[in-house]
Amino acid sequence: MAQKGELRKRQTSATRAKNSEENQRPTVARAKVELSPGRLTVTYDHPNQILPTLLEVSSHFASQQIASPAGMASNVLGTARAQVIVSGCANSTCWTCPLGDIGVSLDLFQTCVFNHVTAAGFTIELNRIPAQAEIKLSDVVVAIEFAPSALSHAASALSGLAGDAGVNDEESDSLAGDTGTDDPTGS
Repeated sequence: MAQKGELRKRQTSATRAKNSEENQRPTVARAKVELSPGRLTVTYDHPNQILPTLLEVSSHFASQQIASPAGMASNVLGTARAQVIVSGCANSTCWTCPLGDIGVSLDLFQTCVFNHVTAAGFTIELNRIPAQAEIKLSDVVVAIEFAPSALSHAASALSGLAGDAGVNDEESDSLAGDTGTDDPTGS
């Protein structure tokens, strides 16, 4: 009889160990991401690896594209960046909803949009960002999407200063050392 009791204990212990192993979630390995010029390759063993990996990769590239002036494809903020900024500040993607219905503090929302546009390397005046209760999120996107890059804005301001100083093109050429000839020796 002692052997049967001991056998049951062993079976029960083995059954508990087996059940606890089954109840534990297996550790899912991460998908492998390879980036080469013009190609992004994702290799995975299980479909559950794909979504977290794609979300991580897209977040990585989006944050670089939005935050880095070097990643800018144009001299204006653009619709995609404007949508990210506006939806982030409003904590909503209901593009047809008025700000009043979303329940954001209008002043805080306007300041948030201004700060994020500026941090992304673009320039806009605070009063150009609409922040009234009846304004829709999509209207705010339209209002800010053509905000110029801070670099192009500064360059145009500098060229405007040169014009204001009364320096014409010929004078600016002579100031730069241009002799007016195509001869590199200057003779």
